[in-house]
Amino acid sequence: MEQIKASELRVGNWIEYTNEVSGKSQFVECNIYHLADIVGGTDISDMEMQGRYSPILLTPEILLACGFKHWDNDWWFMKLGWLELSVNTVDGQLCIQPNKEPSSQLFSDKNHCTQLHHLQNVVFAHTSQELIYKPSLK
Repeated sequence: MEQIKASELRVGNWIEYTNEVSGKSQFVECNIYHLADIVGGTDISDMEMQGRYSPILLTPEILLACGFKHWDNDWWFMKLGWLELSVNTVDGQLCIQPNKEPSSQLFSDKNHCTQLHHLQNVVFAHTSQELIYKPSLK
């Protein structure tokens, strides 16, 4: 998996963290310490904190945990306020349109939105609301 870039992240984005000491991997909500570790500009004395950070790919399970519903084939949708979001899990196409005017598309981004933090950032840019991700507890 590719290393994530700090310039793509905001505090609150979800990313995959792999501890370099133990090798264990988990999804975490990005905080200022994760950003500092990614940038490498500060000395983090706690070795338990240092690790590798990767994007979380958009899968049906991730979209379900964000509140999306399966629509058709590889398409997933969600109503968020006055907007409807549609995501294709195969080609990464993302469409944002008003609920009441489905033919009026506000935003379309093909082959871009394949990672959770990208989807979170696009939703925040268009709505000023965070896309809530609720990871399942196993």
